[in-house]
Amino acid sequence: MSLTPLLLSRSDSKGGAARAAFRLHKALRMEGIPSLMRVDHKGTDDWTVAASSGVLGRGMAIARPALDRIMLKLQRAGAGHRSPSVLSAVKAEALNQCNFSVLHLHWVCGGFLSIEQIAKIRKPKVWTFHDMWAFCGTEHLAPDDAARWRRGYSSGNKPIGHRGIDIDRWTWSRKRRAWQQPFQLVAPSAWMADRVAESALFAGWPVRVIPNALDANVYKPVDSALAREIAGIPNDDWVILYCALGGGSDPNKGFDLLSEALHQLVQKHPSRKIRLICVGQSEPQQAGGFPCPVEWMGHLSDDIAMALVYSAADVVVVPSRQESFSQTAAEAQACGVPVVAFRIGGLKDVISHAESGYLAEPFDATDFAHGLGWVLGDPTRRRTLGMSARRRAIEKFSYPVVAALHADLYEQVIASADHGLQRQYGAS
Repeated sequence: MSLTPLLLSRSDSKGGAARAAFRLHKALRMEGIPSLMRVDHKGTDDWTVAASSGVLGRGMAIARPALDRIMLKLQRAGAGHRSPSVLSAVKAEALNQCNFSVLHLHWVCGGFLSIEQIAKIRKPKVWTFHDMWAFCGTEHLAPDDAARWRRGYSSGNKPIGHRGIDIDRWTWSRKRRAWQQPFQLVAPSAWMADRVAESALFAGWPVRVIPNALDANVYKPVDSALAREIAGIPNDDWVILYCALGGGSDPNKGFDLLSEALHQLVQKHPSRKIRLICVGQSEPQQAGGFPCPVEWMGHLSDDIAMALVYSAADVVVVPSRQESFSQTAAEAQACGVPVVAFRIGGLKDVISHAESGYLAEPFDATDFAHGLGWVLGDPTRRRTLGMSARRRAIEKFSYPVVAALHADLYEQVIASADHGLQRQYGAS
């Protein structure tokens, strides 16, 4: 059978995981692999992406995420996105009858593919974990040292402060009952692969580390002065870029830590003109308290526009408290811009400390400010870091590299499935 993958994702454009799945889809097709993609929410006009059609189908695609989360009202838990994944837009029976040689799951929550339907898929399959949901309860992000996803969700380890029915435990128990036959898992970073191996659900399952794909022909360096002129960014001494959807309201994105680090940077370099560029949200109602001018650019979905904004920056900051990969850091490096981040999660895979950026001690705003000063204070060092960052992005994240890694994995998964059928039916 020829290699014909079908990528399954709730969306092809909404959110980082959706963008990662769509980029892999494009990478595979550019390398001659006839990938197709099935989504519930389609935001692109790509003909190789199929979505729910008709008025009813499109209406249900909008309604399903909210309907799927209704039962979460029975549980009063901490903040953060959660998914019980009871509803399913896609049925395993249809997937099992399709002509694709391998199915590749990505972010499949929001009523797109339920826990039980995933278990019923009999086709050769691969699943990339873009967050922690698969081995948690309903949580998409959980503390790294949380006992529940490591040891299992019991009545005795319910977090203090959680009230009502334990929907997290119920969801995790459904996963444990449904997912008993191991199949191939993919993690975008070594950190995520370690979390998978340490989880109560997936310990012993096969997991491969393959980074997210990036089009290095789109994300590439542009002359900084030209990029600033096109983007309308003043030509200040130091331009710092922060990219995160709704980052100011999401504690995980570390906006508070960035603010603290910027105050220290300004104090240490009072003669410098420093400007912060924020992409991913418009100016919030309460936007004061910054020690430097701030440009609020809102949401930019166009890759070419993003490449220009990256090139306009002297440094990109990723002050997140948890990241499984960080496409922002990869995109910035592809544009030849060094990145300052904390030494956590997948950022340790994406950034090479002192070679393509600076990895500060976790959540230490003082060290983060030091990293910013170290990168920005020496123009020669900054150029060297930028060139190294560009090389690293091409060697590790570019379409041909990541597509080849996936193609090799698909072939192995298909061959393993064929071998299993031969043993089952006694074929020689």
